[in-house]
Amino acid sequence: MVQSFNADMDNVLRFSNFLEHARFHADSHGDSFFGFIEKHYGGQKELHFQEHIEEHEKHEKLPFKEHHHSCLQMAVSFVLNTAVEMPLIEPFLEIPLNFYYKEPISLFEKSSVFQPPKQA
Repeated sequence: MVQSFNADMDNVLRFSNFLEHARFHADSHGDSFFGFIEKHYGGQKELHFQEHIEEHEKHEKLPFKEHHHSCLQMAVSFVLNTAVEMPLIEPFLEIPLNFYYKEPISLFEKSSVFQPPKQA
């Protein structure tokens, strides 16, 4: 949200002009602080500018008055008339594992699941 105010060092340095001009409005026009903000940054800005053209130089020195467009968006496209050849890379083939487990005792015939009870 702070970025929407264009709060940079230049505007911070102009803050003394802001306070000085607010005091000027309070003394000469009897404006409150919020009335001053309404006349310079709110809905009465255009009317105040037209009525007090002689204060234009002071208004230029107030902070947050300039519009910087520091974000540039540019779309660039290229059209190539020549074909671009990409070398084909062989797909990676997974090599099966050559590992197998060999039992230490081998019985040609596996015993049946059903066995008689053994005595412990």
